[in-house]
Amino acid sequence: MNNTNKDRDQVILEHILEKDKINHANSHLGNFEETKPKFEIFDRPWDETDKYRVAMIMLPAWGILFPPYNLAKLTGLIRHFGYSTKVYDLNIESYHTIKDNTGEDYWRGELYFLWAIKENFIEKVLPQVKHLFDRAIDEIVKSNPKVIGFSVYNTNLFAVEYFFTQLKEKLPDACYIAGGPETLTGSYIFQLPFNYFFVGETEGTLMALLEDLPEIYPIKQKIGTTDSKLKLEEHPFPDYTDYNFSSYHHPDGVSIETSRGCVAECSFCAETYFWKFRSNTPDRVIEEMEHQIKSHGVKRFWFVDSLANGNINNFKRLIDLMLEKNLNVKWNSYVRCDGRMDRDFIQKIRDSGGTCLSYGVESGSQKVLLDMRKKIEVWEIENNLKDGAEVGVFNHVNWIIGFPTEEPIDFLHSLQLLANARNHIGAISPGFGAGPAKASHMDTDWKIYNMVGDRYPGEQSFLGSWYTTEFKNTVLHRFMRIKLFHIWLDILEKHAGSTIINSQKYSNVNSFYNVSINGKSKTYCNQDNFVNLNQFNNNMGIANEYLALAYALYLYFGEVNISVNYDPNADLETFGEWLANDYNASFNMSIDSNGNYDLSLIHRFNHCPLEGSNIKTYHHELEQYDKSFSENIIRSGNISEWVSNQNQTKETVHEKYRNKPKKVIEITLDNS
Repeated sequence: MNNTNKDRDQVILEHILEKDKINHANSHLGNFEETKPKFEIFDRPWDETDKYRVAMIMLPAWGILFPPYNLAKLTGLIRHFGYSTKVYDLNIESYHTIKDNTGEDYWRGELYFLWAIKENFIEKVLPQVKHLFDRAIDEIVKSNPKVIGFSVYNTNLFAVEYFFTQLKEKLPDACYIAGGPETLTGSYIFQLPFNYFFVGETEGTLMALLEDLPEIYPIKQKIGTTDSKLKLEEHPFPDYTDYNFSSYHHPDGVSIETSRGCVAECSFCAETYFWKFRSNTPDRVIEEMEHQIKSHGVKRFWFVDSLANGNINNFKRLIDLMLEKNLNVKWNSYVRCDGRMDRDFIQKIRDSGGTCLSYGVESGSQKVLLDMRKKIEVWEIENNLKDGAEVGVFNHVNWIIGFPTEEPIDFLHSLQLLANARNHIGAISPGFGAGPAKASHMDTDWKIYNMVGDRYPGEQSFLGSWYTTEFKNTVLHRFMRIKLFHIWLDILEKHAGSTIINSQKYSNVNSFYNVSINGKSKTYCNQDNFVNLNQFNNNMGIANEYLALAYALYLYFGEVNISVNYDPNADLETFGEWLANDYNASFNMSIDSNGNYDLSLIHRFNHCPLEGSNIKTYHHELEQYDKSFSENIIRSGNISEWVSNQNQTKETVHEKYRNKPKKVIEITLDNS
């Protein structure tokens, strides 16, 4: 795919490296010579204790900015109870080996498929790291630990499979344990004969097992529950003595946890299924920060909480303590938009060393935000972003395009929020379309969202993906909005002075559209709930998908000419087979300063996958229905004819959020 394809963490990583590079610039030369990470084997000896040995394995691909926080937490706990422990971080060693030998960075987000597809891993990755794995396996065999633990993610699943299989063959009598997201939401990992799979919070259950390890180990026994709620302040600090900090991209930074879980229960996310929300005490967090500063010279902390401000009072107390202690560090975190974070408080965040906040905004539509169960309002989003930008905090936002209940009017509201906040958002990760995470509310209660398809083998689907009743939201609709979303970001940058960095920008976005704008852009426009963008009722309403962009252009720029094209071959090359469809279109619309418009749309859709090898996969849906069409539309009129006397924004699908009092915030900006 022809784009930069950076996920949220990659955007923040680049911000951290750039921000700290600037802050450490050579003052007399006025520039900075970047210090590249250099791997050196750091062989921490086994602890001399009366208890048995526990080996912990981190295999690629995982983060390379800081040492792995999860293993540091567990080894700190295990050593606290007197066990001899050693970490084998083969992730960072593999990174340097592949980078040095090939010049390639396989840890980039767009190369995810190298790790997540078994054939790719075996053919492309394993030959380059096999000698590292085999050497570590031999070392572990010689050390003969009694318990060997693996952290398992969807990006290191097949590396774990190889390493575990080879190690168990040579060291069959050890107790093998596995933890991480794959033991809860995955299935492939359970094909491997681990002795124990840990579910949920591992700290308590792991120590219980180590203290009472049986003589004969079971096979594939699950331990733990997702209902645990451990007190974070009672745990030992993470132990980073296993790592050579200079091997990582930020040699003086670590992750830290101020809370666990989430308070939002967003419908697309399974976070609350993993963890129950609770905060660490602010005083304990400060103690940990001071400990890591003293022990390792740490200058940057990444709060890895799902949201650092889930307990707003604790978060405010933490910021006050950081200012009071004058820690002189930089930090960044994930947070939720919250109206209680006013400008004065965000200024405190900046003064305490906060450089970046990553918000899960997801939509500019209040209705969709309610359907997502975000429990936030548009005014909170706009205020947080505006205040953060003005005090010097880098704002990153995530987006979800094509939520099941999102309609053209809701998509318009998203375009409007982007335009209104175009100088307040530092970077955006638009994503690749909505979808239900396993165990999320969308997954378990999918009928609430009118979703159909792609849940069970043989179930009705649309091009192999979910859709909503009456085919109002299909993978075709979502793809169209994704493309139009990127076009809008590009237009805002070129014609409205937007400073938003599109972290997943397609380099050939110019080839998607042409636009001619004669007017000066407005700074701010209130969202309009009374514009009817469902002007076309046939062929799944596909023609309506263009109207949100057209209306937004007129709203912010006045007189405008816009053309957009869809070409199956070009779209496949750019967006990949997961998004692109056999849809061909030429859309043209001119709007004068009085709102008079001429519209033409020539488009066709072939209800068949672009990749020929996939045709058999979808034969069952083609036997049930065929949504193929070919259509030419020519229409003239005035934009004012789209304005209705009735509110076009539907009620939320969640009854508990209906009729909830809304706080009205007056925002006055110069639109001249």
